[in-house]
Amino acid sequence: MSETTSQQNTVFDEVLRDAQVLVNNTSHARKKTITVSPEVCGGKPCIRGLRFPVSRLLGLLAAEETPESILKAYPYLEREDITEALRYAATPTLT
Repeated sequence: MSETTSQQNTVFDEVLRDAQVLVNNTSHARKKTITVSPEVCGGKPCIRGLRFPVSRLLGLLAAEETPESILKAYPYLEREDITEALRYAATPTLT
């Protein structure tokens, strides 16, 4: 193996390690906010185990509701719930 290839592999390994840490940290945070349980809303992803599906929150945002109006209408939701729902929706599913 050439020195250049060895250096590229080292850089690749570092980037992969950093990505794995990021995924683990993101997944850990999301586990607290986005929950999936067969007993709640038929197994749809929900906010903190509440019967409030992520799809409902995303629908409100798509209908141009502001985060402030959503939080006012649903006082049991938190700003972090909205942020995590958007992150969840934007994260590709790994197969």
